[in-house]
Amino acid sequence: MKLIKKSNPTKHNRSPACAFCDSQDTGLTIEGLGICNYHLATLKGEQPTGQPALNKMRRRLYLSNSWVVRIDDAGRVLIPETFCKQLGMQKGSRLTALVHITNKFAELFVKEDGSMCIDDSNRVLLSPNIVRVLGWDNYDKIAVTLDKKHNLLRLTLEDKYVPRCVFCGSNDTAVTVQGSDICKFHLQEIKGADSL
Repeated sequence: MKLIKKSNPTKHNRSPACAFCDSQDTGLTIEGLGICNYHLATLKGEQPTGQPALNKMRRRLYLSNSWVVRIDDAGRVLIPETFCKQLGMQKGSRLTALVHITNKFAELFVKEDGSMCIDDSNRVLLSPNIVRVLGWDNYDKIAVTLDKKHNLLRLTLEDKYVPRCVFCGSNDTAVTVQGSDICKFHLQEIKGADSL
């Protein structure tokens, strides 16, 4: 009979992973989120050593509820495949748009008698009227956001997209690191902290 020594439960109390990458080498923790020594040095304006772990950034592309795409020369917008699956959309699904003129965004939702259709490449041809009313042009960057609660997609001109701080949710963004935003307050807190 082989005996297995039980591990000490306190050994598994890890520090939180870095908010910008998967590194467990966290030098600072803010609001329950870690910052690895590489990103801590970068944010403090120092020369970082080593390389950041990029796994989380790649995974974030698949788990994110917002993607930025361009309107192509035919007036089409690519809908990410993960969004299509989560909303039950497939090739041939009909969509209807609800346009909010004052706030300059459109909401797309599945409707059997919709005027727009998803093609083989998960693209939707936007009505020229929608593009004109919203003031969009071909090759503009559009943020496609998945709203699971209301089962729809929200399309917004990218420069109107409001980034949020990864630590507190504030839209007072000072810097973006690997696709994550940090507000001025937390940036100052990071710069003032000593690395552990």
